[in-house]
Amino acid sequence: MFFNLLIDSKFTISNNSIPFFFGNNSKHRCIHKNLVIYKKNIHISLLKIETKQLDEELTYMTSKKNFHELTEGEMFEVIKSFGIQGSASIENTEEDDFYQNNGLSKNIQKADDSVRWYLQLIGRVRLLRPDEEIQLAREISQLLHWEHVKISLRDKLRREPTNSEWTAACKVSDVRKFRSILHNARRAKERMVAANLRLVVSIAKRYVNRGMSLQDLIQEGSLGLIRAAEKFDSEKGFKFSTYATWWVKQAVTRAIADHSRTIRLPVHLYDTISAIRKTTRNLNIEIGRSPTEEEIAKRMDMSVEKLRNVLQSAQPTLSLERPLKNDDDTSQLSDFIEADQESPEEH
Repeated sequence: MFFNLLIDSKFTISNNSIPFFFGNNSKHRCIHKNLVIYKKNIHISLLKIETKQLDEELTYMTSKKNFHELTEGEMFEVIKSFGIQGSASIENTEEDDFYQNNGLSKNIQKADDSVRWYLQLIGRVRLLRPDEEIQLAREISQLLHWEHVKISLRDKLRREPTNSEWTAACKVSDVRKFRSILHNARRAKERMVAANLRLVVSIAKRYVNRGMSLQDLIQEGSLGLIRAAEKFDSEKGFKFSTYATWWVKQAVTRAIADHSRTIRLPVHLYDTISAIRKTTRNLNIEIGRSPTEEEIAKRMDMSVEKLRNVLQSAQPTLSLERPLKNDDDTSQLSDFIEADQESPEEH
């Protein structure tokens, strides 16, 4: 359970209560937006307080068992006890609001806490301005050129080149200057990737329930984002996010094709399956019933036979050793499947 505190006007918070209330204590954490601190004056438009961690500490202040059971008046008294003063309104909300605010569907809301922590982490990174994207892209291009020079030098020397040799091959006069530029270029690549991780999550969540967890989809999409940062050419006038979208989608769909099934399917077949499912949903809405194979095939401009073959390939695989019951029965799926060949006993 989370607790929304909507502050209408500026209020003050005592110096002694700031470390306690805003999370320096490991037992008391909060998620806040639009928080601006000017000495003792703090203005908050939305503050989410995690009440689960506060219940034990606040029991002595009220006869109620849990914080979310307090009346509105009692809640204000508790808030004021932290040193907060000012007009405010209070509204209850659910913990999964965090996932909904990040564009995640309900079937992801029970994901591991690592997903929630990751979304909080990438949400703190500021988005890049167009001029920053151009500058970072140029530094990344310089980095890739120097790394290519190092690879060529390693092949030529048949050993790892020293920093002096690498510096000379890159036509930089001073080793210290070379190290500084190299460090800044690597930081530029990290910054470009970190500022666009929201794009990865936005794309990855579209492919949930296709045989891979959201965590794995984000991981694969991040690899595609890194590749996009390396290939991006800012001189062509496109935004990085527009260019990176294709690379992220390609990485995610290929990962699904490679790892989501026991028997691998071609990537283009996954696209066809997705199109069939989307067409089926649209027809269901249009005609008010489940569409027939003929109707789906006509809308997809394909033969019914091809449609059936694609849908057949999309069926999940089952192990022949899968038990049929959860009790002491040892029967397996293979015991009830007729063999294509004669058994030795029948000869």
